[in-house]
Amino acid sequence: MIGDSIDWRDAAHYPTEATPHWWAWQFLRRNREYQADYAEWSAAFAQYLADFDNIDRPDETPFLERWGIHVLWDPAEPDQHLVSLDTCLPKQIHHAMERPRLHEAVMKFDLRYPIDRQIEYAKGQLMEQAAGLQRTYISRGSVPVKFSAKGPHKRKLPEYLRALDASLAGAKVREIAEVLYPHLARELTRDAGMVRAEDALARGRELADSGYRDLIVWL
Repeated sequence: MIGDSIDWRDAAHYPTEATPHWWAWQFLRRNREYQADYAEWSAAFAQYLADFDNIDRPDETPFLERWGIHVLWDPAEPDQHLVSLDTCLPKQIHHAMERPRLHEAVMKFDLRYPIDRQIEYAKGQLMEQAAGLQRTYISRGSVPVKFSAKGPHKRKLPEYLRALDASLAGAKVREIAEVLYPHLARELTRDAGMVRAEDALARGRELADSGYRDLIVWL
């Protein structure tokens, strides 16, 4: 699988300078659900190629919509420099038909009435919901990258990706801390290195889950 086959101990595998689209792809291609979706579509497409006279071309649209991309790339390809996000509308605006996820909201507006007042009301509701969601994440002990006012700092991305790869390879938090943060204190049960490793791993997982979409917005 992607990630567990990469030597996360070797920092040379994690460039400090790369495009936001490259970073977005690196996190997405490590997502196990994305890998499964690609494998499902790829198998169906192979069947279509073998018997296209009798089989309809498989529709990748559901997968593209799920992951917010325009091309279903093979996750085994390491050097794709973009995840083509849907930029037809501003990122925060979607004509969504699917059920929103925990961190998403869908609102309806009545065009028969003044729009400004509805937008002002909606803004207040969204801010209230966002504050509540942030409290929920804080209570769980993990605040997603998205709640940062400036988004993820570019220089931190290699760190987050290495921590994610380490976990995919079966490494425990203490081992991640020893490799990534050897200069931090080791004497405590939950020392500074482990705390930082836990944070890097949590952020890496969040970026692979859905945060990859925001990299192009923030960076």
